[in-house]
Amino acid sequence: MDPKQNLLLLLEYPLLLPQNKECTIFDGFIQVAGEEFRLYIHLRNPPSVKGIVIFCPLNLRSFLSTCRSNIIEWETGGISLVEFLRRLQNLIAVGIQHGKISKSISSSCISNHQKSIEFYSWIIEELRTLELQEEIFLESPSGELNEIQLRFVNEDSFGRMHTAFLKFESVTLSASVLADLPSQVEFVPQKGMSVRQIYKKYVSIVESLQEFWNIMDCIDQKCWVIDPEHPKRKDTYRRIMLGTNISMYINIDPLDLYKRPDITFIGSERTILPFKNSLEENLEVSLNICAE
Repeated sequence: MDPKQNLLLLLEYPLLLPQNKECTIFDGFIQVAGEEFRLYIHLRNPPSVKGIVIFCPLNLRSFLSTCRSNIIEWETGGISLVEFLRRLQNLIAVGIQHGKISKSISSSCISNHQKSIEFYSWIIEELRTLELQEEIFLESPSGELNEIQLRFVNEDSFGRMHTAFLKFESVTLSASVLADLPSQVEFVPQKGMSVRQIYKKYVSIVESLQEFWNIMDCIDQKCWVIDPEHPKRKDTYRRIMLGTNISMYINIDPLDLYKRPDITFIGSERTILPFKNSLEENLEVSLNICAE
């Protein structure tokens, strides 16, 4: 499903949770006229609702079996899952109004998860206040409501893409962040920080590291880097091949770019001595060239 459709679905139906990464299976509740109805939905031809499979309580299933023509019409109408659920809600509301659907017993089930539901609703409300243009993904890695993971994808001022994972757990609302940032950068959300505050802090850290990443990108483009094989944004070191049986290890402090980096030459003493001497004589020039 389209990420925007996923977010719209979560905003309108926060109690209906995706059960896989492809968002083709959903399990949870929809609310109609003060009643909660348990639904298990399987999209067999995503994002189309054609061939949709729905498991629901007996009281609702009996009613929907009399409305099969409506459901078939929706399936072939090219509508989204969100629109399908809206129409289903309206249909159920009519059934309740005319006494065709017996009292739901799912309210007792939902009350057992009230804390988790409140937690999930809090996350949804936090997302409403963000008003971001970047991509946001809402996931439940364990498939339960007691842990929520937000995945932010944003682009910095130089066109580099960055991804951060923000995890919340329902009991204490404690947050942890997993991001591709250098270990020297401390990013531990304080207790009580909102999603908006955490995100803005993350963006400010990313922007503060632009010059550091420019330097590392320059090294990767102009030098023969042999380690790491696939550099990540968190990597502050490079091992550069200089010639046969000789290489250089350089580690740059992302918090102090004007401090002399840690540089070690690797090879026999005879082969590395000219490089050591040249480094001492031309370090300042070398750093200027690298920073261009």
